[in-house]
Amino acid sequence: MNPDKIAAMMAKQKEREEAMRKKEAEKNAAAQAKKNDENAAYLAKVAPAVKKQEAPSQPTDNWFLLKKNLYAPLPPTTRGRPTLIGGDPSGENIVYCLGNSVFIRNINNPLIADIYSEHTHPTTVARYSPDRKYIASGDQIGNVRVWHTQVVGQFAHKLVLEKKVLGGAIYDLAWDIESKRIVAVGQGRDKFGVAFNAETGSGQGDIGYHSKPITCTAIRPVKPYRIITGAEDFQVNTFENFPLKYKSTISKFSNFINCVQFSPDGSQFLIVAQDKQGLFGDAETMQITHSLEVENGHKGGVYACSYSPDGKQVLTVSGDKTARIWESATGKLVETHTFGTELEDQLVGCLWQGNHKIVLSLGAQLIYLPAQPGSPPSRVITGHNKGIEAIAFDQSNNSIYTGSYDTVITKWNAETGDVQGISGKGHTNAVKRLAVQNGKLVSISQDDNLRATPLDTLKYSPDFVALGSPPTDLAVGKKQSDLVVVVTVQALLVLRNFKIVTRKDIAGSPQAVALSPSEDVIAVGTENQKVILFRLNGNDVTEEDTLTAHRAPLSRLDFSPDGKYLASADRNRIIYIWDAATKKELITDWVYHTARVDALQFHADSRHLVSGGLDQTIIVWDVANPSERVTIKGAHQGGITGAVWIDEKTVATIGQDSTLRTWVVL
Repeated sequence: MNPDKIAAMMAKQKEREEAMRKKEAEKNAAAQAKKNDENAAYLAKVAPAVKKQEAPSQPTDNWFLLKKNLYAPLPPTTRGRPTLIGGDPSGENIVYCLGNSVFIRNINNPLIADIYSEHTHPTTVARYSPDRKYIASGDQIGNVRVWHTQVVGQFAHKLVLEKKVLGGAIYDLAWDIESKRIVAVGQGRDKFGVAFNAETGSGQGDIGYHSKPITCTAIRPVKPYRIITGAEDFQVNTFENFPLKYKSTISKFSNFINCVQFSPDGSQFLIVAQDKQGLFGDAETMQITHSLEVENGHKGGVYACSYSPDGKQVLTVSGDKTARIWESATGKLVETHTFGTELEDQLVGCLWQGNHKIVLSLGAQLIYLPAQPGSPPSRVITGHNKGIEAIAFDQSNNSIYTGSYDTVITKWNAETGDVQGISGKGHTNAVKRLAVQNGKLVSISQDDNLRATPLDTLKYSPDFVALGSPPTDLAVGKKQSDLVVVVTVQALLVLRNFKIVTRKDIAGSPQAVALSPSEDVIAVGTENQKVILFRLNGNDVTEEDTLTAHRAPLSRLDFSPDGKYLASADRNRIIYIWDAATKKELITDWVYHTARVDALQFHADSRHLVSGGLDQTIIVWDVANPSERVTIKGAHQGGITGAVWIDEKTVATIGQDSTLRTWVVL
């Protein structure tokens, strides 16, 4: 048979088979559609229609839902090193690192603040992307995380990228103007800097030509791109475009390069260094053009620089305790702001953000420069950048008082977030506990002293009470405004009018104390797992009973305001509720913390109890319904050290992350 005819026959047969398959598929589809309609009709009769579940439009965890305010800490400072402060491209916020966290803080409103705590190692630098959608943050082991600045779906700060880019700490980061590429510099083994894609992590070139860690970097904010790096080898190198291509080296410095910046229009750059120099250059040719005026220059290392928004002026800060403003076109000095004579008055960071010129002192104060030199700063922000260990609330002026292990005590306005420090010479070691009594702030410290500071002046008195050994806890009388009870590692002390009137030695190292609302019973929790009850009659203290249910050292005690209950917590995460009258155990199964309990306080209703612990978790318990509780996980990195109720619904907490936070929990 003719091959062409055979081929034609086979083609027709294939067409017929294809038509049959298509017809069979249509028949099956029609049958399935009919079956689906029948099933749907049946389900409509026997059950209500189920609405398709939509993805959450916001995070659903209590950390997000119950948070009220974050009273942000201050940036960390180190003598001899600059502290990097990043700016929001819109001019609204600043961003900086502390501990394992990154903090975003509004320049004008202290109550507008946010925290990112997903790093597993101490953070070192954070920078906004030019489009404001992302922040890149680096840490001490060379990791860079890129994350959203706003809520995305059910994620508060959704991660875009995590990448280990260097073998050591990240010292600085820079974004390109398109918010697509990042340059990271710092310590390393085979390299000290690298460029990569911010979304995919793909490499955009390594930074070479440095022999020591790179301390700072910047990317020109216009094309063609120029990248500049400064290092501990006293060299400045420049590169072109992406992937990176080496362009030139600037060798005009005799000490570490501390900061490099491009002007906002990309026409100029400035380099400042530890040798007191500041050199300007042309951003197109990358050649040095002029310097900061030498005769009016800094007398100490220049730690940081920041251009004004229009690029016509530049702000610098120095170890000589001055902030200076210069004309960028000529390098001539415009004005000088001088701060104090103490070591802590050295200035180690700065940022020119909108109309605000902000500098950071070695003593960790954020100072807003005044319009005219010689005038008082327009604003000074104090606070903490070390772990907070003590908290008290004063309802009469709606203020929260906090104390940290570096001796700092701070007053916060709970409503506005305004902050004020205590002046004068105070404690010389960690502040352990705080309490408000009769217009005074009572504090105990690891310097073995007790102090009473007038709240109207917030100035330390030169007077103090020597306690004889390290104190561990404190309670004050409300009815008896002259009564203060302190436990030290050796004894129970009763004070009247800030004089010790009774000392009772206690074996087992006292760790916690509570005073009954009637102020005639003192409960003491000890290292040897006992709660000892004492009767207070005037100045006489008599041991009355001992509670022995705990199997670990006691950590906190508190009486309910109505006097019915005593709550006790220990280092083995267990909380007991006792009948204060019969001394019987009422609740013994509150074991939902996973580590030591370090915070405990009854609500004014004597029904609810807040606790916090080393497990970073806040729990609000209900004595009337012991199985009911509100849990906030991850409230403070490093653990919670204190909690107080500030109104009927809100609790304030402190922690090792140096933050004060409030939560609406009822």
